[in-house]
Amino acid sequence: MREEMAQITEPNLKKGDNACRIDSMEIQAKEYYVTMVASMTIFGYLLIGAATTIIFSLILLLRNKKSSFEQMSSFKSDQQL
Repeated sequence: MREEMAQITEPNLKKGDNACRIDSMEIQAKEYYVTMVASMTIFGYLLIGAATTIIFSLILLLRNKKSSFEQMSSFKSDQQL
């Protein structure tokens, strides 16, 4: 996959004049590939974790409000007796 990225990047870089600069940029792209993929993976997991936390906290919050409402209703009916 790293080689594919370098092949995709190479034609875009050859539009310029400096072949030495192109080669150094291609080597640099190959070196930073692993770092870039790892960063993207970590950021993706961070977003998934944040979304999961939000969803479950909303579920628990709504469940807690529903149960507290039921407790208040039963408390009021007990007082009326």
